[in-house]
Amino acid sequence: MFAGTVVFLVAMPLCLGIANASGVEPFAGLLSGIIGGLVVALLSGSQLSASGPAAGLIVIVVDGIAGLGSFSAFLLAVLLSGAIQFGFGMLKAGRFAAYVPSSVIKGMLAAIGLLLVIKQIPLAAGFANAGAPAANGPGMLDTPFGPISAAACIVAVVSLAMLAGWETRSMRRFALVRAVPAPLAVVAFGIGATLLLDLFAPGFAPPAQHRVALPSLESFTAFTNALELPNFSQFANPDVWRLAFTLAIVASLETLLSLEAVEQLDPKKRAAHPDRELKAQGIGNMMAGRLARCR
Repeated sequence: MFAGTVVFLVAMPLCLGIANASGVEPFAGLLSGIIGGLVVALLSGSQLSASGPAAGLIVIVVDGIAGLGSFSAFLLAVLLSGAIQFGFGMLKAGRFAAYVPSSVIKGMLAAIGLLLVIKQIPLAAGFANAGAPAANGPGMLDTPFGPISAAACIVAVVSLAMLAGWETRSMRRFALVRAVPAPLAVVAFGIGATLLLDLFAPGFAPPAQHRVALPSLESFTAFTNALELPNFSQFANPDVWRLAFTLAIVASLETLLSLEAVEQLDPKKRAAHPDRELKAQGIGNMMAGRLARCR
């Protein structure tokens, strides 16, 4: 229960952040995380891996949506990519992961981390988006690069300091530090700081442009009516199929390399079946492509 709570609290902002970086609604990232946590986790058989939206596919997603011209056509490509992934699993293509050097695994993980860091630097620095309060407003500072939110900048700096110092020997003396993982502590700090600023200094709180806005769905009917479905009229479009194969190949490689990375990190070296993982990921992507975001 504790591990699941930690993964939830850390993965939820990650899902929302990847959706934002991909240029889609935050709800799409949340729904992808739900599918990965419920469907893929039940089918994969892996004891340690957690599934959800993939940071390594952000560039492909952005370019794919722009190239196809509509999100519904992109959803069809995602659905087809899931079917192709399932086919890879049936063909036992997972064995090819054993031939990938460890340097490739480390490079892939480092690239994903760098991509996430680069995408979040503007928000971490407190740069306000269009429509944000003016530089002379409360909590806003004028810089040569544009107005920034002082509160957002301070929260980012303190969060980085917590991540860097949480596992040090001087901090590990405290029972709370040993019991709570660093990412969970950082998420709790960010939420608490925002709530306190909203209550006591609303003028200095991070602006709405620095927060995630999810749709308000009051009933299951409203939820189903809000979902956008794939555009099956684009089934014969060769661009859809090219994107589907690209997504399937890159997502499959990322899945297999992530399994290898997790196995290397695990002290017990518990291995997951790569072909079963590919089939589980394929089913998850088919579901994600079938229903993915709010209109």
